Amino acid sequence: MPLDWDAVRRRYEEDPAVSTHGGRPLRVTRVDAQQLEVRSSMWTKTLERAHLERAVELMDRHELSRRVKDFVPAYGEQVTKERRTLAAIVLEDLDQLH
Repeated sequence: MPLDWDAVRRRYEEDPAVSTHGGRPLRVTRVDAQQLEVRSSMWTKTLERAHLERAVELMDRHELSRRVKDFVPAYGEQVTKERRTLAAIVLEDLDQLH
């Protein structure tokens, strides 16, 4: 099922906190039509909507693993090398990865 960007917006408007399994707290500080912005106490990074949608499309077609440990390197090869781990954290938070 394609990534529902309206649901992504609602999710982070209601609760901008992102679970990181004990890592530094992250917050989604902005979601617009093209990207989302994630902030920690040390940095601010953006994730492109098109990259996240492409990853979900590939997972739906079983061409990209939904297992976090396998997802990160494959995302770098099949989608983009940019912010692979952050993409995994956000997609796991959106219940796309396990």
